[in-house]
Amino acid sequence: MPYPIFSKADINATNSKHGDSNVSEFLSYLSELVEYEYVEHPTALGIIKQVNDKGTESLTDNQAQSLEIVMKEYGQKDCEKCGNDIPWNELIAAIDNGGYCNFCEHQNEQDD
Repeated sequence: MPYPIFSKADINATNSKHGDSNVSEFLSYLSELVEYEYVEHPTALGIIKQVNDKGTESLTDNQAQSLEIVMKEYGQKDCEKCGNDIPWNELIAAIDNGGYCNFCEHQNEQDD
């Protein structure tokens, strides 16, 4: 699955110390995709809003497939340099810098 599976209860738990940081980071990432206008299609925007409100468990099969399409383009990727997974909280920067995690991007800047 190209994105985490979680419920409304998991979203509520992210506000506590015991919440799943992966859920929180994923929700922040989706918000950034909208904020920076990477995702503009009305259907995708509606699905992202639903995920932010009710979690990915609330999606119908068709909605889940639509979110998977968005995630295929903008979802988690491996760093172009080190090959490690790029965490959700670094993905917007990775989209803009050519696909590097923060560590490798910093190294690239030092090499310049």
